[in-house]
Amino acid sequence: WTIPAATFTGTASRTNTTQYSATWVGIGGTCTDAACSGAGDGTLIQLGTEQDAFHGGATNYYAWYEMLPADSVTIPKPVQPGDRITASLNCTASCTAPTQSWTLSMTDFTQGWSWTQTFSYASPMLSAEWIEEATSTCSGSKCTVQPLADFGTETLSPGTANGVNPFLSLDQNGIVMFDTSGQTAQPSAPVAGNEFASCWGQTSLAPCSFAAPASPLVAAVLPS
Repeated sequence: WTIPAATFTGTASRTNTTQYSATWVGIGGTCTDAACSGAGDGTLIQLGTEQDAFHGGATNYYAWYEMLPADSVTIPKPVQPGDRITASLNCTASCTAPTQSWTLSMTDFTQGWSWTQTFSYASPMLSAEWIEEATSTCSGSKCTVQPLADFGTETLSPGTANGVNPFLSLDQNGIVMFDTSGQTAQPSAPVAGNEFASCWGQTSLAPCSFAAPASPLVAAVLPS
């Protein structure tokens, strides 16, 4: 994805002086069986970028990873709006065991850095997610979704899951995010099953459409 520029919208209040957005990929956190008939999966391993906007015009951008129930950890690398990011989560050892070895990686092609770290984590590996959303703050088991910063339209290109095209579809895989202040993040129908857009909205769900990002390749000339 390309890190979006975050904008504070609406009127600040005592409880709403900051608005948040996060773009991330993850494993887990949804269902405990294929039919989603059981209780929710309490595990989640994820990494991405944060794009926050403050009343008055200031912004904050950073990269992070998180492995529930632990808090998120900032990745010590610089990011800014317009940076092209790719991120991956790979089980690299003991993948059929209750606790696995996971390698998390992120690359910022714009600023030219890469980050990789390996962790032990117990995941049932029941789902994969590509998300644009507002973050939540938690106190004990009670979590509150924060106001969503205006991120415009964000394009996510999932690439592969388990080494193949995930073949996403809007009706089966799409989730619309609503926050408590009325902001929304709505996915578009995926293109080719592995690329889609997410559109910010305010108290409305206007259709979100996918527009392919500009290619970095300007021209190519072969020898005659």
